[in-house]
Amino acid sequence: MVGMEGCGSQGRWPAHVPGIQAASREQLLLPGGAVVLFFRHTGPFESAFSGLVSDLTAGGWQILDSKGSLYSHSISGCGVNCDELRFYAVTRRMGPISETLLRVSAPHENRPQVELDGVCVSIPLVKRRLDPASRYGPLFDVDLDRDGQLDGYVPRFDGVKVVWDAYVMRGSCGHRVGTFGRLPADPHTTELGPTGVVDLTVAEPSVDKDGRRRKTPVTYRFDGARYVPPQPSPS
Repeated sequence: MVGMEGCGSQGRWPAHVPGIQAASREQLLLPGGAVVLFFRHTGPFESAFSGLVSDLTAGGWQILDSKGSLYSHSISGCGVNCDELRFYAVTRRMGPISETLLRVSAPHENRPQVELDGVCVSIPLVKRRLDPASRYGPLFDVDLDRDGQLDGYVPRFDGVKVVWDAYVMRGSCGHRVGTFGRLPADPHTTELGPTGVVDLTVAEPSVDKDGRRRKTPVTYRFDGARYVPPQPSPS
């Protein structure tokens, strides 16, 4: 497989990413300069992830964060210089195959960390109380502010239904930046918004003019404190 080079004045993308044999590969170059690579693997899920980690570290890249669950493993980090290049990668189990998504930042995304309101709290990765959210697990497979650290969503039962709290991580703690009734769509190809955090789109239930139920995509934007839905247009 052909590798990518020149992604930063010091950092070099390893010649083979990942080092294991992939059945297919797709590359998506985003308008702002970020790159998203997709790999599909056959064979053990764990081998696909460990091969990716081995290639990144062999290429001199820094793994700053790693989280996993039964169905996915995620890592994030930097090239040789965190001010030049950041990345995150997610390997997901998909039955007999697995798929890896690898996102490399664009130069304009490498800003100082966004200042967040509120207390930075410990994230409840292990649930001790049984409730309707217990069959769900926290998902840390995104980087919402592109700082090279994994962010994610934690399920919570609000007394009526399961909702998902979005957290932007700062070290071992996180800031809750929004709550969603459904998991947002993967923002891997989304550029940073003006407030330094990506937009999130959620498929929300609605009823059309003929009374038919449907799901409508609603894009939430970070206002500097929390994710907020779009304001309705004045009639």
